[in-house]
This record gives sequence, structure tokens and C-alpha cells, in this order.
Amino acid sequence: MVKEPDLRHEDLRHDLIGYLLGVLDDRETREVDTALASVNPVHGLRRDLDVLRGAFEPLEHDREPFDPPRGLTERTLAFVAAASVAPPPDEAGRRSPRPRPVGAGTLPSPGLSPADGDWTAAGSRSWLDRLIIGASALAACVLVAPLLLDAIEESRARRAERRLQQLSASLQGYAESHRFYPTPPDSGPLSRAGLYAPTLVSEERIVADDGTVLCPDSTLSRRGGFRVPSLDEVKAAVGTPRFEELVQTMG
Repeated sequence: MVKEPDLRHEDLRHDLIGYLLGVLDDRETREVDTALASVNPVHGLRRDLDVLRGAFEPLEHDREPFDPPRGLTERTLAFVAAASVAPPPDEAGRRSPRPRPVGAGTLPSPGLSPADGDWTAAGSRSWLDRLIIGASALAACVLVAPLLLDAIEESRARRAERRLQQLSASLQGYAESHRFYPTPPDSGPLSRAGLYAPTLVSEERIVADDGTVLCPDSTLSRRGGFRVPSLDEVKAAVGTPRFEELVQTMG
């Protein structure tokens, strides 16, 4: 009785393909032969070998070399040379001819068919490509535009918040120095709610032309050149036509 080799069946199964192809070394081949010759095949090793041998049978037809079609080399070189030649300057904008595709129901020739110069690939897909690009651009605009508008609105809100914080700090500093906030008179031409801004400008707590008192992206902000007058300028303009102009820029 032949003694069954002490080998793992998984290792032997992995060697079956190499065994069929004849690429195993002598030691590995002897191990597989010994396992196959045993009375009790190692975990169906013979069955696996038969399955693999049946799968390899179609490859037997490719073992023998075959001669290529006559003239294949010359036609291939001629085709490559013709395709690599640059078109004349007057035909640079034209589409170069391409080989005619094989029609439905026909089999391609084993050799390289000669180029057919009277057939030109149609550009019927160019309009479809433009349509797809246009639709993609439109979809991108539809998706991106709301995000862009939200970002602009958020930026505007942050700028307005920073300006309010700056005004709040200036008013608080004025109140700490004077024990009260800037307050207009109870009556008279200077009884205007916006008098706080000229008061802060006069004490150099805000800059007259940095737009601190303006809402971001408002009409006055976009117009440019806005400047808050000082308290002395407002008082000096009382009773003159310029007074109403200064009132519009107080804050």
C-alpha cells in the first residue's frame, strides 16, 4: 500500500494548475504524483484535476503556432504611415477619413483591411456633446447659484454684525467717559436721532469715512464717498441749505 504523503491538501490543490502546465519543479511534481497515486485521493484531488483538465482542453488548439495572413506586415506598416502623415494646410480643418466599421451580421477579416478613403466619420454627435455640456452647465448654475447667494448674504450679515459691534464699543466708551450716551437736545434743529455719529466722530471714536454707520451693500455704501460730518460742522451749518445735506449723512 502506498503511504499517503503528509501534505496539506490546499497546497496540493494550488499546484494542480502548474502541474497541468508542466511548470512545477521535480520535487513538486513528485509530490502531486504521489498524492494522485494514493489509494485514498487527498480530499478529492483527482476530481479537481479532472475539472481543471476539462477547462484546459480548449487551450490545446492554441498550442501550435500558425502563420499570419500573407501581406499583413506590409499592410500594417502602410496603414500606420498613412495615419501619421499630417494633412495639408488647406485641409487642416477637415476630418480625416477613417476605416469603415464592420457592418452588422458580417465577420471581420483576419487581416487588416485596406483603408477606404471615400468614407468619413460623421460628426452627428457634436450637437449632442454641446447639448450635454450646456445641460451640465445649467445644472451647475442651478445648484451653485443658491449656495453662492447664501454665501454672499452670510458675508453681508457678518460685516453688518462687525460694524454694529464697533459702534457698540464706541458708544460704550463714550458712556464710560461722560456717564451717559450721546443724546441729542430735546428741541431745536439739532434734535436729530443721528447726532450720535457726529458726536463720536468729533471725539475720534469712529472714523468719518470708513462706513461704520452704513449697512453693507446699501445704496449709500455702494455709491462711495460717504462721510459722517463732525459735530462742529453740523452746528456751523444750522440755518443753511447745507444743514439738510449733513443731516442725511449723520447716521
